[in-house]
Amino acid sequence: MQTSLTDLITRLTALLDQQPAGCVRVGGLRGSAPALCLARVLERRAGPVVVTCASAGEAEAFAADLRFFLGEPPGAGPLGRRVHHLPAREVPPFEALSPARETVAARLEGFYHLVQTPAPIVVTSAEAWIERCLPRRAFADAVTYVVAGEALAPDALAARLVEWGYHRVPLVQDPGDLAVRGGLLDVFPAGYERPVR
Repeated sequence: MQTSLTDLITRLTALLDQQPAGCVRVGGLRGSAPALCLARVLERRAGPVVVTCASAGEAEAFAADLRFFLGEPPGAGPLGRRVHHLPAREVPPFEALSPARETVAARLEGFYHLVQTPAPIVVTSAEAWIERCLPRRAFADAVTYVVAGEALAPDALAARLVEWGYHRVPLVQDPGDLAVRGGLLDVFPAGYERPVR
């Protein structure tokens, strides 16, 4: 039986209204159609959503498609986005290696929005979803939110950031870098396109 996308979206929305916390499986959609279908459903309802894809590549593509269909601007910062990609650490479990900084930044962004945002959409892979992470409360307690113009002690904030894995460097260039010069603190926060002062 074939169903139009409009009919499918109407039926899905009705089904989700009946079972708001339920899990719904939809099959037979190809290409970008699953992301389009979800985007149309999300236009009619709000709430946290986690999309788990079979592979990392599928998760990245799905997140990009979903951002497009929801009309998110390409250069939106982490606080301006609703769709967040949560990648796997991509490090074998028994290797003495750390994940890439970009991967750590993307994971922190995804976790942050799962904990702090009322209606995030997090797209991940099965591999990333089963990896261990901090408990929700510990992660929430570790978040430091700084507002522009707020007076802070740069050395105290820098010490906290180093404790959580930031690297103290002379010149901030990559996510996870910080530099203190006099009373100024430059930091490249997770998920941001550029450093902030």
